Formats: sequence, C-alpha cells, structure tokens
Amino acid sequence: MKESTKDIILSAGFDINSDIEVPEAAKFTKDMKEKLLHIENISRAEIKTLVNLFYQMQDIRKQLTEQIRSIDAAKSSTGENNEVNVMVLQWALKNMAATEKGLEDSLNLICMSDPVGRWLLKITGIGPVLAAGCLCYFDISNTNYATQFHSYAGLNDNNRPWLGRKKAEAIINEIVGSSKTIDDDMVVKIAAKTQWPYNYLMMNAYDDEKGRWSKADLIAAAAKIPYNKSLKCHMWKIGKSFQWVCNKPESLYGRLFNERRVYEQQKNDNGDFADQAAAILAEKNIGKNTTAYKEYSKGRLPAAHINARAMRWVEKIFLSHLFEEMYRVKYDKIPPRYYALEHLEGKHNKEIEPEIPYDKVTGEA
Repeated sequence: MKESTKDIILSAGFDINSDIEVPEAAKFTKDMKEKLLHIENISRAEIKTLVNLFYQMQDIRKQLTEQIRSIDAAKSSTGENNEVNVMVLQWALKNMAATEKGLEDSLNLICMSDPVGRWLLKITGIGPVLAAGCLCYFDISNTNYATQFHSYAGLNDNNRPWLGRKKAEAIINEIVGSSKTIDDDMVVKIAAKTQWPYNYLMMNAYDDEKGRWSKADLIAAAAKIPYNKSLKCHMWKIGKSFQWVCNKPESLYGRLFNERRVYEQQKNDNGDFADQAAAILAEKNIGKNTTAYKEYSKGRLPAAHINARAMRWVEKIFLSHLFEEMYRVKYDKIPPRYYALEHLEGKHNKEIEPEIPYDKVTGEA
C-alpha cells in the first residue's frame, strides 16, 4: 500500500500539530540596541555589508510581493485553490519584512553613534539606509576636496566619462599605431588622453617579468569604470529622495532641485543643449516612436533628462556639504576652500549653506 505524504512525515518524527518555531532574528534585544548605539570600532566594510544586505532583502521582498499578487490574480481568473501556496509565501514575506525593518533599525542606531551620522539623519529625505551608505562609501582620511567625492560617486563623468572597451581601444591604437613595442612616452600620452594615472596603468598593464607593456592589458585598464557603480546607484537614490520631498518647505535640497530644474528647462527651451541632443542621437539607438527621440530630434533634451541633470547637480551640492561635515568632525577645522569661493567675484563665489548647520569647530567664530 502506497504511503501518504502525511504518513511519511509522521514516520520521520515530525509533529504536524505543532507550530513552526521561527527564530526571533528580526527582533532587537535591549542589549543589542545598547551595543549598536555605543559602538565605536565598527568598520566601513561592516556597515557596507549591512547596507547591501538591506537592499538585497528589499529587492527580494518586492519580487515576492509581486509573485503573490500574480498567484492571487491567477486564482481569481481560474478558480484554482492556491490557499496553501499563498499562505506559505505570505509567512515568508512577513519574516522578510521584519528582517528588513531590523536591518534598517540597526543602521539607524549605527548612524546615531556617529556625529556625521546624526547630522545626516537630520536632513529631510535622508533615512538610516541612505545615511549609513554615505558613512561606508566615503572616506575623508584620503580626501582633500569635495570634488574627489563627486568623482568617486560618478558625478563628474561629463569631464571624465567611462570610455568602455571600444573607445579605450581606439585611443590606444591611435597612439601606439603599428608599433610592435610600447614605450613609456606612449603610455604617458595614453594616461593623458584616457585620464587614468600613469601609476595605475603601470600596476595593471606592465609585465615585470617580461619587462614590457601589454597592449591588451592597457586597453582593459583604460576601459575600466572610473567610479564606484554601487555608490553611483546609492547617490541616485539620494537624488530621488530629494525629488520626492521637493515640496516640503524645510527641505533645502528639494527646493534646490526645483530651482535647478526650472533653470535647466529654460536652457533647454533656448536650445543650449542642441549639441548634446545630436550627440546622443548619433551614439545611442533610440526608438523613433519614443517621446525621447522626438525631443532629441528637435535639439532638446526630454523631461526625464532634465530631471536627471537637476538631480545630479543637487547630489553634488549635498556631497560638498557632507565632505565639509566629515572634515570638520575628523580634523576639528574648516577644510580648504574652493578657489572660486576664495578668490573670484560674482556668481561663482556664492556658497550654499547646508540644510543642517555644521558642528562648530575649535577656533571658529
């Protein structure tokens, strides 16, 4: 006689009448909260792990939510009984949401234990995850100017774009030509044209054993993305958050976004971006039936592009403020000023004060 599934489970020693015990991993104890709130030696790598884990859990939770909706819709249309399936999935969804909330709470406590973290949490639109991301990605110890933050976050790629393999190969072929050997003078020219430091190319493309440069390795090194991709995505989320709070009176960065969007739109209407629109049409395969193609064809940037330009500008302002706050906290002094702020007159030397005032430092009036 064939055994039923229930008989097999019972013979294995499982008690089907007892509830499944779920570890309370998502619930923080008082002791855990105390330790997180007064933590001093947590590394940037550890914070980054928690931030990445939060985003992973968030993505899985969103996917599972959509899958449950699809199952419910199928049940409604076909009349199939998916009650058990949905019940288990909803149980999993509930635990994922609890874990996600626990990770957010832990990042909030970590930020509260850091002076820069506390400053970040006061900014409208910046929550624990966005604040913790700033703490783990940016290292003030090796930074002298805010523009280094901008470059690392991929916000200066108009000045130093990602070449990609095709453009990198074209530049190196142009300089090397038909020569079978690559000398240092050629590499100096490659470094200048690709904007990669000579020392970086030396580490990645010079063969010490053979005592010569590798053309293939030079191309691979020059084609590398010159910024942190994960950080650029994180900054995009910060920019979107400022866009969402743009109508809140207390949000400086939201107000700046609105003002910059109007400014960019005026330039767009005046045809100032016609060259950019033509270049985009030439380089990218944009569907001719899209709204974007119609705008680019008229020498204008579409609304989404204008929004992105305004967001990037606000992100750079925010990073400049973050740099100064980190610098003041670490070195207890004001960082070196931009040349434009110190020496130039007119619109270029107008400094935008942060939404949350910097902590006062020794010797500052």
